[in-house]
Amino acid sequence: MLRSSFWTAVFDQRRLRAIDLFLASAEANSELRHSVHRFGGTGFRCGAQEIAHVHGNGLLDAQVGRMHADALIREGAVEPHHVFGPSAWVSFWIRSEAGVATALDVLEFAREYTRARAISESRAPGVAS
Repeated sequence: MLRSSFWTAVFDQRRLRAIDLFLASAEANSELRHSVHRFGGTGFRCGAQEIAHVHGNGLLDAQVGRMHADALIREGAVEPHHVFGPSAWVSFWIRSEAGVATALDVLEFAREYTRARAISESRAPGVAS
């Protein structure tokens, strides 16, 4: 699996090491499936749902829910999604090893959000348990 972009690998070794550390840590989570993302980088799925992906340049995009997204943006931990803007998705730049813990926290928020949403949808009226 291509883990990083050529540009990152050649010109930003510190970022490349951080991305590799993030991916190694994320891949240890047995609840997540990993695959090549359709826009490059690595995608993360919980069940059938894509919950996040990290681009080869270190940009992590994650679906954490609108409330969590707004709170994380207010705290300055993440940025609004680089394409969708204010939404249930957020973006976080993995620039160095110092950012790996935050990136893993964001990935965990995405996993928890997806699991909570699945439980909520299974309890919706008219849905068999």
